[in-house]
Amino acid sequence: MNPATQFARPLDALNRVLSSVDSVRNGRAVYALLATLATAGLLLAVAESAFARGAVAWGMVWGGISLTTIFYGSNAAGLLLLDEARGLPIRPVRQALRDALASAHRLLLVLICVLSVAMALLALLAAALWVTRMPLLGPALFGLLLPVAVVVVGVAILSGAAVIVPLAAPAIWSGHGVRATLALLVRHVRQRLLFDDGGVSHA
Repeated sequence: MNPATQFARPLDALNRVLSSVDSVRNGRAVYALLATLATAGLLLAVAESAFARGAVAWGMVWGGISLTTIFYGSNAAGLLLLDEARGLPIRPVRQALRDALASAHRLLLVLICVLSVAMALLALLAAALWVTRMPLLGPALFGLLLPVAVVVVGVAILSGAAVIVPLAAPAIWSGHGVRATLALLVRHVRQRLLFDDGGVSHA
């Protein structure tokens, strides 16, 4: 199988999912999403009630369960939309929920890895800024660091908005593992953001 074709599949899947979002024909996806929001809302109300009674620990527990419900329920709805986008028989809601429970943790691991890299970059920039406090070399180092920091932060924000957010979930829904998804994201950041397909990378 052509690696380029394999890497392009999550992007194609995203396009198909987005093109089917405006369709209300997928009643199972709508049902899954509404049921998820309703259940999460009830759990959040229970958490607020626990906080009001002073039961902070129970409030945090119910709040965590509410967030977990939203996470896995939205993944189940995404799987149902992906079935419709691919022209496949739409799986039952229970099956979609089971599949989400079996695979959505990969998306969470991908997000943790991405956030870890982002935090490491922020820590590195903070350490570099602290070094600029040196009496003699500080101003010169700050002058060199400022444009580099602007570029790094800009690329990181653009990568998150244009690549990571729209591609991570469809990649997991398409069956990619954590490493394959991370490789896919890095590939798209390099080819679509850092380099132009017809420009620098092929000059």
